[in-house]
Amino acid sequence: MVQTVLVTGASGFIALHIVEKLLKEGNFKIRGTVRDVNNKEKCKPIYDLVKDPKYPIELVHADLGEDKGWKEAVEGVDLVLHTASPFFFADPEKSEEELIRPAVDGTKRVMEACAAEGSKVQRCIVTSSLASIMGCEKPEGHIFTEKDWSDPEQCDGYRLSKTLAEKTAWDFVKSNKGHTFELATINPSMVIGPVRGRPGTSVNMVKAMMKGEKPQMVGIGFVDVREVAEAHVKALTMPEAVGERFMLSADNLLMKDAAEWIKEVYESKGYGPFDYINEMEGDRKKIPKLADGSKVTTVMDVKYHDLKQSVLDTCESLIQNGLVKPE
Repeated sequence: MVQTVLVTGASGFIALHIVEKLLKEGNFKIRGTVRDVNNKEKCKPIYDLVKDPKYPIELVHADLGEDKGWKEAVEGVDLVLHTASPFFFADPEKSEEELIRPAVDGTKRVMEACAAEGSKVQRCIVTSSLASIMGCEKPEGHIFTEKDWSDPEQCDGYRLSKTLAEKTAWDFVKSNKGHTFELATINPSMVIGPVRGRPGTSVNMVKAMMKGEKPQMVGIGFVDVREVAEAHVKALTMPEAVGERFMLSADNLLMKDAAEWIKEVYESKGYGPFDYINEMEGDRKKIPKLADGSKVTTVMDVKYHDLKQSVLDTCESLIQNGLVKPE
């Protein structure tokens, strides 16, 4: 019998790539949650991912902020990919309301639905973040791995939301007295790559640079969304994934480097201007590697894209989707 996978937050940047991969492979029936099944702007990109898939996706209503809908969403489901979670740089005064509560309470709702009486869920994969690993002080030269956890006392709103949400999932599975299921988490760094619908927060930085706007951040670990999707899908069935965290970070990426790559290809096509590059600082060779993203390559055989190619693929998809136009 064909198993059914539930993807929460199916219209999200990462989720769209996961759904696309699942639809193309045709090994599972797929159900996705969205906050409004009647929102054509959000739902159309999902339906447009793959033409005539073997098992068309079914969209159902479920909101992280509501109990309603989650039991029905999980009904008959064998595997869960919980990708839904807010990701944006929120006003610190509203961080609990906008980030922490939906992330933590939403994760708890999904866990409870997986463990409810009558559930047949065998495994749940939670999309966490590097933010739940690197939000803590360590000695100089420390390389962060999946064994590290962010310290809630040292976290801003976003890091705290991801840390507490992931801890909620692990704690729930450990103390779960209902229907038991396996758990694994995927912890990506900043994610870029081709856009399938609405661009994510990280992709918006690339979009801004193409429009001639100086990005706010200097640089950090980045990864291509295609690797993130691949890791999620592989974690569904690999025995080695059970009970594990998988950090995905291809390399450091300075926004100055990214801007120069974009300028090299797209300035002559009318994008930019790129005068802001002269105001940017940083030497990529002088930034120490802080995160070890090798576990996913050895355990899952996931191979990282070169980040220059990821940046340029992001640009091309923004153009193709009409999300950025030459001046």
